[in-house]
Amino acid sequence: MWQGIQYVTSALSLVAFIAAAAFYTIVRTSNARARLIETADPTARTELVKAELEFFDVKTEILTREKQFQVAIEQIRARARRFLITSVVVCVLGLAFLALAAYAISSTIPMRSGQAEQKTLVLPSANAKPLPVRILTARIFCELRDLVRDDAPNAPMSWHRAFLLNGDYGVAIHLSLEVVDTGDLAISRTDNISLPHTRNFTQPLNKSMRDIYLEWKSGTNLYDCPSNLAATLGFGSAVDNGARATGPTLSSPAASGGAFGQTMKFVVTGNPNDADGWMLTSFENTSAVTGLPGVKINKMTFAFAPGPNTGKRIGQSMSRTPNVAALSFLDELLSRQ
Repeated sequence: MWQGIQYVTSALSLVAFIAAAAFYTIVRTSNARARLIETADPTARTELVKAELEFFDVKTEILTREKQFQVAIEQIRARARRFLITSVVVCVLGLAFLALAAYAISSTIPMRSGQAEQKTLVLPSANAKPLPVRILTARIFCELRDLVRDDAPNAPMSWHRAFLLNGDYGVAIHLSLEVVDTGDLAISRTDNISLPHTRNFTQPLNKSMRDIYLEWKSGTNLYDCPSNLAATLGFGSAVDNGARATGPTLSSPAASGGAFGQTMKFVVTGNPNDADGWMLTSFENTSAVTGLPGVKINKMTFAFAPGPNTGKRIGQSMSRTPNVAALSFLDELLSRQ
């Protein structure tokens, strides 16, 4: 029995070994008691039978000695069978619980070496082409448009459209990108492919949310989302946090909140589900992937701020003027980095 301990190599096998050892011990003890009664001298058998019957609390005073002997033997065997069933059930439940616990622990263990995040950066598709910056820019304005469009009132992205439009909010964006010689965004890969030389490229963007709404509403610019770039840039969550933090009501035209913004870091990879597509993977903390060969980290900092027409009716003509408050707050965010 104890020779099997050499095969205990994990928590699951340890539980199975303990259950098997306990079952073996109880069954062996029960069988030994039965054999002891069966082979005992008739003069001593009476006391052994009484001892077992007292253990099982069976009232057998009116039975003959032979019947008492048979009852005791059956009780011992019944106990062994019950323990067998109980052991199997406990072992199965224990293994199931340990498997569930192991899965839960493995899914919440903090990443130590970046290997888990590295898996998301492997490029399984054939697309190793750099991402044109214009496609990234199109994705940015597509997501900004979704914040103020009025044809999907139940869409979470547009819940704060009144807050942005009534406050004449503008957005200023600073892109810090890793690009190749053509000016396109470099692909991040963790395989052994030879990657081209990259350099840092910065690009500013500034736009009034009212202008985006009017251009989309009039059909001047629909700001369609690029179908070959899967990404969520985080504007929606930032506006939601900003609207809650600044405190204005969403229905009051005169209400205006303060400036807010954030910085996000991301990498560009090929889309495993689209041979000609890309995807962005964002990170709250890039320490796990910083320094990994082939990983090119890009950064986007953006700031929202109210404009000079806060509380005024939206005109039919667009302002076309930069939002000074958004630019000023963007400079402040960049100076803290």
